[in-house]
Amino acid sequence: SLSAQFPASATMSGWQDNTPKPIQLGAIYAGSFFVLLLIYLVARKRASAWKKHYQSLYDELSNGVADNLLADSKGFKEKWSSGKIFAYSGDTGQLLKYDVEKTTSWRVLCHLGGTIAAHPHVLLHVMLYYGVAVLSFSAEQINLQTEMGIPLLRLTGLSALTQYFTSFIGILLGFYISTVMGRWWSIRNDTLGSLWGAIDDLGLLMGAHFPGKDWREVRALVLRYMVASFELIFMQAQGHDSELWRLERRQMLTTDEVKKLQDMPSRPQAIWSWIAWIFHELAEQGHLGDFMLQTCYQKCTQARGGIGGILAYLTTQLPWAYVHLLTCMVHLLCLVVAVDVGLSNSRYVTAYWDPDDVPEHGPLVKMIQLVLTTFFYTGCLELGRTLMDPLGTDFEDFPRHAYLYWMWKEVEAFQNTNEEPVPGVQETVGRMAKVVVGRMAKEQNSMIEALASSDHVCL
Repeated sequence: SLSAQFPASATMSGWQDNTPKPIQLGAIYAGSFFVLLLIYLVARKRASAWKKHYQSLYDELSNGVADNLLADSKGFKEKWSSGKIFAYSGDTGQLLKYDVEKTTSWRVLCHLGGTIAAHPHVLLHVMLYYGVAVLSFSAEQINLQTEMGIPLLRLTGLSALTQYFTSFIGILLGFYISTVMGRWWSIRNDTLGSLWGAIDDLGLLMGAHFPGKDWREVRALVLRYMVASFELIFMQAQGHDSELWRLERRQMLTTDEVKKLQDMPSRPQAIWSWIAWIFHELAEQGHLGDFMLQTCYQKCTQARGGIGGILAYLTTQLPWAYVHLLTCMVHLLCLVVAVDVGLSNSRYVTAYWDPDDVPEHGPLVKMIQLVLTTFFYTGCLELGRTLMDPLGTDFEDFPRHAYLYWMWKEVEAFQNTNEEPVPGVQETVGRMAKVVVGRMAKEQNSMIEALASSDHVCL
């Protein structure tokens, strides 16, 4: 019956000369679908293993008790990928930086790990719409084998609809990615960067104003509070800020401090009230002047403002109606493309030919079009999802543990470097100070003599 339905002119060379083209293409569809399914399962397994590994490392840091604030620094060393394309944060695996030259070369086609192509959600949608194309192909084949043999849809109208959707949604996606990238950079530079800068500045001021070993305990207290506040930002973003026992085990907070913070809202910001109070007490005891106190207050408010900005970005998402509309349009486009590919391939391999409704391209081109279109558009949505919350645990998110380690080392260096000043610096500064004081004394005496010799001065 198949031979009667599909004459020799409609067959193509393949595994067997008498195999009808629809069966051959159907076998290719099924085989490629199972390949996509296999790739999706592998990506899903790797993503699941990554999350478990990150959580296990987090638990290991929280459960360990050591002499420093981080409990273990082995996860904060820079390591490079096998192709030297990007560097990641030790055992945590989050991206630190990448080689621009290699990333923009052909080598990236051979390196898919850590990219959008390895996201299970993207692969799942590619596989889903590939399945829609298979169903459309099968439905059209069954329909054309009937006595009437009337096609389900005209390809010319469907292709025009696809082109219209593609140009329209491309513009919307451009604005969307631009907005999300702007938010991502603002979180990193304007809020998190502002907080980091305030912490470094306070470390520098503490090291310069309280350089002696007698002040080491006060400097360590301020450093501990600042690092705990930074860590609490990520914990609140991930919904773990109530697990303050983790910070207690990592020696960032004491038992009494945990009890004090437990019932407070916005715990990362509340700690900065403690830091400001420390500077107030130092001023009350005569260790800080008014100008220095105001400077420290300014840095505390800058840090609190940075934390508030981060939380504002994370809690104030893009308008839901806008994201919903864009997502619906993208998936409708992918659906239309999938149906178009299925129907076009079905018409191409059957004896049905309408001069006004002939497929423009063969099955291979249409399959590639389907995979690339669904991958690009759903990949853009996944990219936007990742960038809207960069304080998570994904590969592209901010390397939380590496940032904490770098900050801690920076501030520690700023605070302790003046305990033993650079040899010769004190002598040089002291000598120059004597010279300047002597010069000022001479100028003052000259002015007094000039005034005393003047007729307008009454002694």
